[in-house]
Amino acid sequence: MKKKIISIAMGFILACSPMSYIQASEYLEEPELSQTVGNKFYIEPDRQSIELKIDSKYAFINQKQYQLNSAPTIIKDKLYVPFKFIADEMLDIHGQFDIKTRRITLKQYNKTIVLTEGKQTATINGQTVKLEAAPIIQKGALLLPFKFISEQFNILFELDNVTSTVKFSLIEDISQKVEGNRPVAKFAFEKNTFVAGQAIKILDQSFDQDGDAIIERQWQIDHDKANRSSSLEAFLEKPAPGEHYISLRVKDSKNNWSEWFTQSISIQPNIAPIISKLQLPKESFAQGEEIDIEYTYENEAWEPIEEELWSYSIIDKKSNQKDSTIGKPRALFYPGEYSIELQLKDAYGNMSEKIEKVITITDKIIQTELDYKFKKGIIGSVIDNYAQFNYQNYSVVDDYTVTNTGAKLLMSNSPESVNQKGILYKDKVQGAGRVLYHHKNIMNDSFENKRLVIMMENKNETPITVTKRREGTRGPTNDILHAGSLALADFLNKDFYHEYTLLAGEKKYLFDTVKRQWNSGDTVSGMIEFYSNEEVHITIAVIGQDTQIADIDALPILAKDGIHTRGSFENADRYYNLMINNDKPYKIMLGLPANNMEDWLEGYDALTGEKVINKGNYGMLYWLRLRVKEETGVLFNVRSNIYKGAIAYTDKGAYAMPQNGFVKGPKQAFVAGIVKENKMSELIYALPNGSAAPVLFCFIPKSQWNK
Repeated sequence: MKKKIISIAMGFILACSPMSYIQASEYLEEPELSQTVGNKFYIEPDRQSIELKIDSKYAFINQKQYQLNSAPTIIKDKLYVPFKFIADEMLDIHGQFDIKTRRITLKQYNKTIVLTEGKQTATINGQTVKLEAAPIIQKGALLLPFKFISEQFNILFELDNVTSTVKFSLIEDISQKVEGNRPVAKFAFEKNTFVAGQAIKILDQSFDQDGDAIIERQWQIDHDKANRSSSLEAFLEKPAPGEHYISLRVKDSKNNWSEWFTQSISIQPNIAPIISKLQLPKESFAQGEEIDIEYTYENEAWEPIEEELWSYSIIDKKSNQKDSTIGKPRALFYPGEYSIELQLKDAYGNMSEKIEKVITITDKIIQTELDYKFKKGIIGSVIDNYAQFNYQNYSVVDDYTVTNTGAKLLMSNSPESVNQKGILYKDKVQGAGRVLYHHKNIMNDSFENKRLVIMMENKNETPITVTKRREGTRGPTNDILHAGSLALADFLNKDFYHEYTLLAGEKKYLFDTVKRQWNSGDTVSGMIEFYSNEEVHITIAVIGQDTQIADIDALPILAKDGIHTRGSFENADRYYNLMINNDKPYKIMLGLPANNMEDWLEGYDALTGEKVINKGNYGMLYWLRLRVKEETGVLFNVRSNIYKGAIAYTDKGAYAMPQNGFVKGPKQAFVAGIVKENKMSELIYALPNGSAAPVLFCFIPKSQWNK
C-alpha cells in the first residue's frame, strides 16, 4: 500500500465553497507538536480524524458520516477538495468569495491571501505569487488548489493511491508570530453555584501586559469545540443542570491569542412552580357576573412567573367530556357546571401541575354574552356560544358594492411538500405585485441546509426599481397554524418601504431564508407585497445553502402536487363597501362563492398555461369599508374546523384572531371590533396560510346585544 504524509496548515477563516490539491510525488515531514516551538504556540489542540474518498460526496469525521456539497476529485494530477468542507468542517474558518470579481479572500491573523477563480496567481499580503493550479468552479462548487493552501497552513494528510482514500488527522493549530507579550485571559463568577435560570454574573479580568486593546473573546463550554462562541449569552439564559467548565481566551490588537483560562461552575436544577391554591369568593355565579379568581403559588423567590395558562370548559354530565376554551374566564353565560384550570410557566420554562376548580353558573341572567364581550371591546376575545346559535341564520348584507382591483398575486403552494431542489413558480409583474409562499421541506438530505428564495430579475435594457411594501413570513416551523397567523399579522401590521434598484440584466433576492435552518418536516410560510415601475421577472425556488443566484434558472421546474394551488391572479384586492341597516344583525361570507357577493379568483399557471382557480382565495386582500347607523359589534365566525389568523384596521393595526389558542369549529365566534355610528371604518382581512375558509363577518347593532 502506497501512502504519503503531507503537512498542511489549518486554522484560517472563510465561508464559501472551494477545494485543494496536492501532487502525488511530494512528501513533507510531520511536525512535532509541543507547547512552544520557536515562535509558534499551540493552545489545547482539538483532534479529529477525517476520511474522504475521491469522487465520493461522503466524508467521515471521527467515524460519523457527513455529506459534502461536492466530491473530492483529481484534475491533471492535482487533488481538489470541496472548499466548504475545508472551511466548515476541517478548519472552522471564514472567508469571502466575490461573485462579480471572482476573488477569494482568506484572512488569518496578519496574513491576507487573495486568489482569483481561473487565475494561476495569488497575493499574500499584497505580494504576487504563482500557482501551479488555479481555483476553479466545477458543477457549482468552488475548488482551491491544495498545494498552495498547504504551504500557507498546517494539516497532517495521507493519500492512499490504491483505495483513493484521503485521510486527515487534524490538530488545531492557532499558531502565529508573537508581537510583544500575549494577553492574559481571566474571569471570575460571582459565586460557584447557581440555580438554573438565575442571573449569573461574570467579572471579566482579562488584560494585556503591553497595554494593547483586547479585540476579541472566545468562550468554550465543557471543552467542546462545537460550543465555542464570542458570547456566553445563550448558555447563561438557560444552562443545563450539572457541573460545567467555562473557558475563555482573548486576542489583542496585535492578533496575539492568550492561553485558555478555565473555571468550573455548578448549576442546580430549577424547580417547577407549585400552585398551592386556586380561590374564588363563592361557588356559584349568575350569567354575566364577573368572576374574580385568585391563586397562590410557590417558586424560587427571584424567579418571575412568565405565563399564566388558563382554560375553562362546561362539564357535560352525560359524557363527562370537556370542550375547553383557552383563556381566563371573566364571566360565563350559560347555566351549568364549569371546570376552570390553571397552569403556571416560570421564566426558566418549567411548567407547574394543573390545578382545577369547579364552579356553577345559575339560571339568573345579569348580562348576555354579546353585550358583555362587545362592551369590553377586546378584539380577538372568544364568544363561547354554549347555546350553539348558528351565525348562518343572520341575514346577508343587502346594501353593498364590490370592486376587484389591486395587486397581481403570484401564489406558490404546489408542490406544498418539496422533495428536491428546483423552481416552484415563476412569472412576471409590472406595477403592484404580491407573492404568497407556503412550502414544507420533506427532503431526506440532512447534510445541506435548504433555502426558500424569491428572485427578482430585470430583463429590460434599462434599470428598474422594485419597492417592497409589506412582508410577513414565519418559519421554518412545524406549527403551521401559528406560523400562518403570525405571518399574516406581520403582513397586515407592517407597511414599510424598502427599495431595490436592478440594473439591466441584474438579479437580486426579494426574499431568502439563508440564515435559517430549514429542517426536513418544517414549513416556510408568508406573503410579500411590492411595486415595480417596470416589468420584473419573479422566481420562487428551493435551493441549496451554497447555490448561486446565477444558477437558479438552470434548476428543474417542480411538478404540482395535484392538491394545492399555484398560479397568477390579477386584481387580488377586493373592496366591499357595506352600508349596514341596523334593524337586525347581518353577515357577509368570505372565501366561498355565495349570494352573488363572493367568488373565487380565476387565473393561470404561467409554467403550464392552464387555467387555475384559487379555492379559498388565499392571498386575496379583503377591504371591508363599513358605515353603520347605530354603534355595531363586528363578530368573526369560522365555518371550517381549523383556523388561526389575524385581522387589521387601517387606523388601529393588526390583531390575532383569536386572541388565544385556535378556532376549533363553527360554534365559537370572536370579537372583531366595534364600529361607531355614522363613521367609516375599514377592516382588512386575508385567509392565513395553513387555515381553511370560509369565514363570516357578522354585524350586530347595539340594540341587539342583550337579546
